[in-house]
Amino acid sequence: MIPLTRVRTVPPVHKNFQKAKREKFNLELMTDRREGLQNSGTKQKFSPSRWKKAKPQLLKESRGKCADCETPTAVVAYGDVEHYRPKSKYWWLAYCYDNYLASCQICNQKYKVAQFPVKNSPLRSPVIVKRNSTDAFLESHKSRLSPDALNSAHVAAFEAAHRTERPFIVNPYMDDPARWFAWNADDALRRVKRVALIGVPDAQNFVKAAERDLGLNRIELQEQCYAVFKVFRTFKLVLRDTRITAATRTAVENAIQNMLTDDAPYAGVLRFFDPIL
Repeated sequence: MIPLTRVRTVPPVHKNFQKAKREKFNLELMTDRREGLQNSGTKQKFSPSRWKKAKPQLLKESRGKCADCETPTAVVAYGDVEHYRPKSKYWWLAYCYDNYLASCQICNQKYKVAQFPVKNSPLRSPVIVKRNSTDAFLESHKSRLSPDALNSAHVAAFEAAHRTERPFIVNPYMDDPARWFAWNADDALRRVKRVALIGVPDAQNFVKAAERDLGLNRIELQEQCYAVFKVFRTFKLVLRDTRITAATRTAVENAIQNMLTDDAPYAGVLRFFDPIL
């Protein structure tokens, strides 16, 4: 997992996540919520076609990799638009652009589902009640339900709320994973495992959430990370050999830099090992 940055221009931000279209969808969410309260048992309705409009840009920003595990998705799967805060619990963020990540199906569907552990109180749901939430009330709140992706003040407030809530699942758009994660290479098992940075408050909780809620220490992933790590370590060893030619040294140095770029699989793992190998 590496830090990611959202592009906040038009294009690529789709019209679904800004201005009038966003407010229309917010109003629909609140209206549907009110109807569900009035008619007990009615489930909240969502339209996946709306958040699918975000997928191309999300994948571009994550370099075609899962934002959680850094495995390239394009070769073997279409990838998911992951609702970072699950829409089953945070219904008002179902169409929120800043609530989306590009994810592989394993991280999102097998592990994450609706898990979302937080350190502090969860974000408060908008107050929608059976009788008092009039049409006028809903209309007055449609612009405030979720942040406009192009409104810097909205985004700043949303990110501040994120830090106050302090989820233990890392959001690479808002958090730097290197604050909490370290890695341990096991040559006997041929695996690289995510571990907590020693002495960092709550690091164990972040690792626990990564393991349990995203599967980021699943055996297959540990083995893939080790395969990349082994090549990287070999390159670093080659550089220590004073007998190599200048051309070989340049080629190896370029290869190492390529493995550390945002485009490279498991760059977060290798960036941890880079200064100590």
